[in-house]
Amino acid sequence: MDTYTAEATHDSQFWSIYVPELDRHTQAEKYREIEEAARSLVAILRDVDEDSFTLTVHNRDVDAALNDWHQAEQLDADARKSMTAAANRRREVARTLKAHGLSGEDAAAVLGVSRSRISQLTGANQ
Repeated sequence: MDTYTAEATHDSQFWSIYVPELDRHTQAEKYREIEEAARSLVAILRDVDEDSFTLTVHNRDVDAALNDWHQAEQLDADARKSMTAAANRRREVARTLKAHGLSGEDAAAVLGVSRSRISQLTGANQ
């Protein structure tokens, strides 16, 4: 399957689309129309069906924004893992204090939380 690239840039009114493999340009009014316009250009010039090739659309600004978006998603995933690890660690600490003979009230005083919080962390009723 052949592969083509659509390099899109925006001017004041339109998206200019350059397909380097064909050394040809076309345009689209909206970003979401870029792929369709580029596919149409390739299909007409190569006399092939629009779904018979691979097309990759690039725009420096959009690509950078998409990369930033994916980084933010990764940060969210990392934060969820950290929150889970912190919660597990709190449960472990509370259980360790109880295992060392501290009452729920004493463990709460040491950790600066309520007795009910110690109960939640250890899964025990105080």
